[in-house]
This record gives sequence, structure tokens and C-alpha cells, in this order.
Amino acid sequence: SNNKQASNNKQASNNKQASIQPTTSTMFRRMFGKKTESTVSKSSAVAASPASLQATIVELHDFIATQEKREEFLHKRMQSVMETAEKRTAMGDKKGTISILELKNTIESEIDTINETKIILETLVISLEGATQDADTFMALVQGCNRMKQIRTEIGIERLNYIMDNIKEQTELAQEINEALCLPLREGSESSSPDLD
Repeated sequence: SNNKQASNNKQASNNKQASIQPTTSTMFRRMFGKKTESTVSKSSAVAASPASLQATIVELHDFIATQEKREEFLHKRMQSVMETAEKRTAMGDKKGTISILELKNTIESEIDTINETKIILETLVISLEGATQDADTFMALVQGCNRMKQIRTEIGIERLNYIMDNIKEQTELAQEINEALCLPLREGSESSSPDLD
């Protein structure tokens, strides 16, 4: 009876552990897996955009939080298993104790898997945060370059020459007007001056 229970517990634990692996691998395939040519061509324009990178970072943080909750649950389960093992040992139930210890090893293995997954995810988050900053810098450079092109297009060498010619023309015209306004004053001054001879 104890052997059958131990076998059932081990099989149930293995099934639980196996159920986690597809979830992790599915998440990685969905976010970073191989894509078809059509998918790549459609997403290439936005793959490096800051909004797309930020959305991926948020999704990774959410998955890390899920793993942490799972790890917390397993630690509580581990504590319960150890208490049960102590009771079985006190009762002299060696087979029952061995069965519980096997379940403990399975839980420990699952916790180790979760920790490795968290390290991978946290490393990806750090890399993507750096990529987001690079993308922001790139977009700022692109906008600056486009603005410079726009300004130079709006000015243009021909338009600049036209403006400079107009400024020169208006300056010469203003000088001629000033000279014309001052001419009667000079003539009146000369006619009103006394004849010293």
C-alpha cells in the first residue's frame, strides 16, 4: 500500500513538473521563437520600436512574478512535506518516510528549475532595457537628422541668395532715400551761408 502511494505521489509530482516546462517553453517561443518570413517582414518595422520593447519587458516582469508566486507555493508545500516526514519517522513508518522524501526531492528540483528560469528572464529584461535605451537614442537621432534636412530644404541656396539680394537691394534703396531726404537741407544750408568775401 505504501509503495503504491509512493509511486502515485512520484507520478503526480512528475506530471506537475512536466506541466511547467511547456508553459515556459511556450512563452519563450511566443516571444522569441523562430518566425516565418511573412511574420518577420510584417514585424520588422516595429520590432525595435521603444513601445514594442517596453511591452515585452512588461510581459517578462509579469512572468517573473508568476514564477515567484509558484516558488513561494512550493516552499510552503516543502515545509508541509517535511512536517509529514517527521511524523512518519516518529511513527516508525520507514516506507512512508522514504515516499515523502522522494516528493521533497521532486519539489526541490522544480524550485531549482524555477530559479534558473527567473535568472534567464531577468537577464533578458536587463538586455531589453538596454535595447530600449538604444532605440530611444536612435529615434532621437533620426528625428534630429530629419529636422535638419527639413530646415535646409526650407531654406535652400537659391532662396537664401534671393533673400540676400533683397536685403542688399532694400539697404541700397534705404540709403538712396536718406540721401534724397538730406539733399534739400544741404542746399538750404549752402544758400543761407554769409558771403565772407
